[in-house]
Amino acid sequence: MPKEHVIQDGECILSVADTAKVSKYHTIWDDPLNAELKKTRPNPNALVVGDKVQIPDPKEKTVGAPTGATKTVTVKKKEPPSLHIVLVGAEDKPLKDKAWAMTEPVVAKGTTGADGLIKVAALDVGAKKGALTIVIHPPPKPPGPPPKKEKPKPSYPPAVDPDEYKDAKVPDLPKDLETLELTLKIGSLPSHNHESGVKARLYNLGFLQAADPKPDVLLDAVKRYQRSLLSQKEGSGKAADIQDDLKNRHDKK
Repeated sequence: MPKEHVIQDGECILSVADTAKVSKYHTIWDDPLNAELKKTRPNPNALVVGDKVQIPDPKEKTVGAPTGATKTVTVKKKEPPSLHIVLVGAEDKPLKDKAWAMTEPVVAKGTTGADGLIKVAALDVGAKKGALTIVIHPPPKPPGPPPKKEKPKPSYPPAVDPDEYKDAKVPDLPKDLETLELTLKIGSLPSHNHESGVKARLYNLGFLQAADPKPDVLLDAVKRYQRSLLSQKEGSGKAADIQDDLKNRHDKK
């Protein structure tokens, strides 16, 4: 008999398939039992808490071989998921060539690409949180030695150059580099066509200061999004009116 799994916070179709010991999530997602859910949630990695996924009965595969013969069966390994993060700055422009370091759920480091992309491969399917640090502005380099002055021809008695008796001044370096420290919530991005998905994307893009704001704060954030990115001076403030544009802008990678 098929089993029903109710989506919890931090779950996506990959983690559901892993729990069900299914090597490919398509086995579950493409089953006719989940046809209605697919219409509602076009992205299987962006489900909503409370969604119900039907897990079909496992299909048995029979392998034939002559008596006394050896049959080799190749079992495909599960492909681990990867994490993609795009850093965007002012005017919706990507932050390129920024050094980053991740300490959780894996240890990795690198530099953002021209599109602001950070890609971390081979994550554990069950990973639900992460820690990422990005250097926005590197520390200034100490100045080099001052250029040598041409000394005039010696006279008697020789002239005193006061600059020769001054210590070279090196500007104080900032104690803390200008960095951005992010706590990541992996596998918890709801579908774009649900209010929780609109909130999450607005939060990621900086239009919200809290992931679950009050209704009036969400209304204001939607209107600011409509004014700044959609050139709508009198925006509706309705989450449903920006969900498609928000998906294309936020989920484009």
